[in-house]
Amino acid sequence: MPGEFIWTGVAVLLALLAIATWLGIRETRIRKALMEDVRSASGTDLAYQWP
Repeated sequence: MPGEFIWTGVAVLLALLAIATWLGIRETRIRKALMEDVRSASGTDLAYQWP
């Protein structure tokens, strides 16, 4: 039983690491796209309100 929990934990950690890396690589691209969507939808520049 403990061995299964260890391997499950390792698999979860690897999956989270892969997701975090994928998001980190695309974070700026996604954020830029969100900024452009907000700007085009509202007609004003709301980027300064984003963290």
